[in-house]
Amino acid sequence: MLKIFDMKKYFSILTLLCLCACTGSTLREDHSFAYAEEEAALWTSELQKITPLQGKALTIKYKCDPSMDELGQFGYRFDKGHTLTLTSSDAVGALHALYTFCEQLGITFDITGPVLPASVDWSRVEGTDTIVTPHIRWRGIRQHVNFSMDISAYTIPEVREYLQNMVRMRFNKLTIHSYPYQWYAEDVTGEMHYAGSFFYGSTHRCDKWDFLKQLCKGTNDSIFCIPGAEAVWNDKAKRSEFAMDWMRQVITTAKEMGLRVQFSCENRHFNVEQTKKLAYILTDNYPIDDLEFITEEMGGWNDDMPYATQQIDTAAATIKALEADPAFQGRVKQLKLGIYCVLHHRIGDLFRHARQILPEHYIAVLSQYASRGVASAYPKFITNAEELKWTELYSWVEFDGQMYIQQNHVEGIDDLIRQMDQTAPGVQHRSLLFNHWRTAENRTSFRYAAEATLMKDRRPDDFYREYAQRLGIEDTEAFLDMQHAMQELHAFDVDHHGNIGFAAIDFWLDEGQHTAYNPDDVQWSSDRFLKVGEMLTTLYDNAKTEAAREYLSLLGNRVLCSKLYLDCIHDGLELKQIPHKKNNPVPPAYKKKASQICEKCIAGYERMLRILAQQMPDRGCLGIIVSIWNGPVWGMMTQNHKLTGAPLDAPASSEVSLDAPPLPTFAK
Repeated sequence: MLKIFDMKKYFSILTLLCLCACTGSTLREDHSFAYAEEEAALWTSELQKITPLQGKALTIKYKCDPSMDELGQFGYRFDKGHTLTLTSSDAVGALHALYTFCEQLGITFDITGPVLPASVDWSRVEGTDTIVTPHIRWRGIRQHVNFSMDISAYTIPEVREYLQNMVRMRFNKLTIHSYPYQWYAEDVTGEMHYAGSFFYGSTHRCDKWDFLKQLCKGTNDSIFCIPGAEAVWNDKAKRSEFAMDWMRQVITTAKEMGLRVQFSCENRHFNVEQTKKLAYILTDNYPIDDLEFITEEMGGWNDDMPYATQQIDTAAATIKALEADPAFQGRVKQLKLGIYCVLHHRIGDLFRHARQILPEHYIAVLSQYASRGVASAYPKFITNAEELKWTELYSWVEFDGQMYIQQNHVEGIDDLIRQMDQTAPGVQHRSLLFNHWRTAENRTSFRYAAEATLMKDRRPDDFYREYAQRLGIEDTEAFLDMQHAMQELHAFDVDHHGNIGFAAIDFWLDEGQHTAYNPDDVQWSSDRFLKVGEMLTTLYDNAKTEAAREYLSLLGNRVLCSKLYLDCIHDGLELKQIPHKKNNPVPPAYKKKASQICEKCIAGYERMLRILAQQMPDRGCLGIIVSIWNGPVWGMMTQNHKLTGAPLDAPASSEVSLDAPPLPTFAK
């Protein structure tokens, strides 16, 4: 029987191990080596708890091989005398060698935490000598830390657990993007701007719905945020200091685990001297490895090519100036220029312009929304192996336009990596990182992203079958069919209603966002979620392991909630049929009908959120509930107030009739 690993039950048994000195170099001086020792103690002990190793005691040696650094290689050898030798150029490589060894023995490292096997067959690894050359040298996550369901409302211990799971999946890089004044304070123009503008400055209330208030009890009283930030909320300077101290701890923790940390910011309308000053502010405050200046989203809104080019020119000139500045030397390993432009007719010209003015610098590119979008944009700017060599690509394991419904990005990730392999066959690629916000909900795409960037030719169907086996799901073909249906549904959702689950709460205060969608498209998606849910229900009913039930129950809960959410959107579309001027009261004859539509939507949303709350494996799940209530729910309450005069503080009517959920809620 597969088991979910409970970290709380573990305490380190270092005496079981003989940790030998690194040969040939100073691996022990690596700032992450202490963490590597701790992890080695944990996992070799845990494996022996499952199935004791017979004969000689297991010992661990570390071998440092500097030649492995260029490609980020790592390896392990496990001889018949039970000596495990971990070989790498640095501590994080030793960690990845350890985790590869553990995976060979049946442990599955997921972003939600490890899954342990029922037994360990030590004979599988005895006498093995393995060297891994990763498919992609730098692989990891790009965190925008800007919405309530991502890590930006986590406590530091919760962030640590998230980062720990990242490293165990053998990711090795973290990029943190800060929109202006979220995670840095600056006065580069002479005017002081404070950090702490969480969630774009939108206050997320958690005290206006009794159910939500109870869920947040003990962490937040009235405003959802990092626990502790609420106490200084009304003091800009103190909130700014709190935000930057929190981010400093995040970055420090990531580096202690061996992750390479890149900080990304936008220079927008700054000139070169102002951008230089910003670089000094950021490196004074954060112990980062790399610094990236990236264009504003879209390259600048309204298809403003001159503005996008100006940002690139300023960033490039700043990079050259900083590299020539003796006082800046040693502050970061690399300075990078980034382009965030999702316009297919612009990205090629912008990329070529950046390459021309910075020919021997890495250019970071976020070229479209969703993983399928990035794959479709790739040939618009990458045309040869040399261009790919100097490019750091950003893709997605989650698209922020659809964070209220379930997604699957495996197909899009695979498409992009296939194209990269065609562009530069037979060589290691430089860098691929992934955007995401929710954590547990994106477990499958996370796992695939980790495997596909580590292993060459990791095809989706093979991945799904092996993943099912690791989880203890016996009917692998039924699991494969379910994932195919989920991929088809996700592709449809991205193509037909891209922002139907966007988490910017101000987005939902406008009536147009509740009536902008095609009812037939929304109904098709709702019906397909029902079919996927039925497939999941069958898989769950036949599941025999704790790990399988854990996986299928969360996915089943979220698929049901996705259907119910879309049903609420569909119900709200009936407001289109009521004659009135946008955001103005309806004629008296239609007031009752408008009120019924709004009340049904509100009641449906709140019913869905109660179901979602039955499965909350991480704090981001609470952030989803907070976001939906402050976005679509409060937006519909606002519309009800504008259209019918209903009081904003009135609860949803208890007389609203709702059908029973069409699937199990998979309550935990």
